[in-house]
Amino acid sequence: MVGFVSISGATTSLSQAGLLSKSSICSTIPSSVVHTRSLCFGRDFSVFNAISRRNVARSGLQMNVTFKPDQKDVAVITGASSGLGLEAAKELASTGDWLVVMAVRSHAKAEIAMRKANINPESYYILPLDLASFSSIRQFVEHLRNYLAKTRLDLNALVCNAAIWYPKDKKPRFTADGFEEHVGTNHLGHFLLAHLLSEDLHKSERTGLSP
Repeated sequence: MVGFVSISGATTSLSQAGLLSKSSICSTIPSSVVHTRSLCFGRDFSVFNAISRRNVARSGLQMNVTFKPDQKDVAVITGASSGLGLEAAKELASTGDWLVVMAVRSHAKAEIAMRKANINPESYYILPLDLASFSSIRQFVEHLRNYLAKTRLDLNALVCNAAIWYPKDKKPRFTADGFEEHVGTNHLGHFLLAHLLSEDLHKSERTGLSP
C-alpha cells in the first residue's frame, strides 16, 4: 500500500471562502480513500495504524521482508507546524510507530509546537519546504532522500496538507517561478512534490515495507 493523502488546494480555498463545508469537502473524496476522509475531520487516524508495519506484524500477516520491531514507518506531512497538519503530526508521532517528517517553512515554529505537545524528538524530523518555490521542493526531496538513506528508512506516506489563502488581497501574488501564488503553492507545488516522491513511495511498496 502506498500512502498518499491530499487535503489542500481547491477544497481548502473553497472551504475558507464559505463555499464548501467540511462535510462537503469530505463527501467529494472517493470512499476508497478512507484515510483522506479521516484526516478531514482530524480525529480518526486508524488508516495509519492499519498500514503501519508494526501493526501488520502484530496481526501475523506475511510480509516480503523481515520485520524489524524498532523500524518506524515514515510519513511526510506538509504544513505540519500548525492547524490540521500539526494535529496529524502529533497524532502519528505520539503512537511511536511513525517517524513524521514535518515539511514546513519555519523550523522553529514546528519545533516549539512539538515540544509543547511533549512529543518524543525521535518520532519526528523537521525539514524546510517552501511549496511556492520549485527549487525549494527539489532541495527538500534531495535532503529527505539523504536522511532516509542515512537512517535506512523508506517513505510510506505523503500527506499534502499545506495551503495558503489570501482572500483580501486586491492584487495577485506570484511565486518565485511566476505562478499565481494560490495555484503555485496549493496545487503545482504539491503536484511536483508528489511526482518527485512517487518513485520513493513505490520503492517502499516493492520492497514490502508497506503491506
